[in-house]
Amino acid sequence: MVTEDKLISNTIISLVATMAFAFFVFCCSTLNVLSALFATMSIIGIVMGILGLIKMFGWYLGLIETIAASIVVGFSVEYIVFLVIFIL
Repeated sequence: MVTEDKLISNTIISLVATMAFAFFVFCCSTLNVLSALFATMSIIGIVMGILGLIKMFGWYLGLIETIAASIVVGFSVEYIVFLVIFIL
């Protein structure tokens, strides 16, 4: 159980750090705080939706799910970056 608690806490810390870094990069690249805020909120919504589905299915946050959460963040950032670049 200690391993699962550490996985959960480290996953939350990494997700928060990733969102803060994504917001910073969006602010620097677009020079528009409002679009950076919307892009970051979209990424948070995607990640929360996927993690909510994991919880809804009754899965526990193990090693595979933690890796999947990291992959979801990567895919969602890539998708949102392309959308923001296309719109601006």
